[in-house]
Amino acid sequence: VAYPIGGPDGKQYAVIQLHYNNPEEASGIVDSSGLTFTYLETPREFDAGILFMGHAVTPQMVIPPNDTNYTISAFCSVDCTEEYLPPDGIKIFANVLHTHLAGTGLTLSVIRENDNGEYQEIRPVDRNLQYDFNFQQTNHLMEEITVLPGDILLLRCYYNTR
Repeated sequence: VAYPIGGPDGKQYAVIQLHYNNPEEASGIVDSSGLTFTYLETPREFDAGILFMGHAVTPQMVIPPNDTNYTISAFCSVDCTEEYLPPDGIKIFANVLHTHLAGTGLTLSVIRENDNGEYQEIRPVDRNLQYDFNFQQTNHLMEEITVLPGDILLLRCYYNTR
C-alpha cells in the first residue's frame, strides 16, 4: 500500500504539518524527529487515501453553552458511499479522531443493512470517550475494516461547554 504522489494527473507535492507541544516554553529543546519518504517508479497494487468525515462548520452548527453532554452526529450516508466508494469498498487501517477543546469524546462506526432490511452497527472503527485535545494520535487498527458501497459511516461527537 502506498500513497500516490505525482504522475501526469497527480499531486506534485506533499505537505507535512507538525505540531510541537512546549507549554512551559522551555529553551534548549532539540527536535530529533524525522521522516523518510521512499519514491517508487512502479505503482503499488493498492493506493492509500484519506477520508475526512465530520459535521460541516456552519452557522447552523451551534453547540449550546453550559451543556455537559451535547452530541452532534455526522454521516456518510448510503447515497454517499454508493456514489464515492469503489465497488469492492475501502479498507480502513487507521484513523484519527479530532475535535476541539469542548470535545470530550468521539465514536466512529460502520452501519450496514442486514438480511432483514434493518441497519445495524457491524463494527466500531474507533471510540474515545475520554478525549483529550492535548493528546491526539493516530490509531492503527489491529484488523482492517471494510466499508462497502451502501454502508453508512456514523461519527458522534460529544461536547462539554460548562
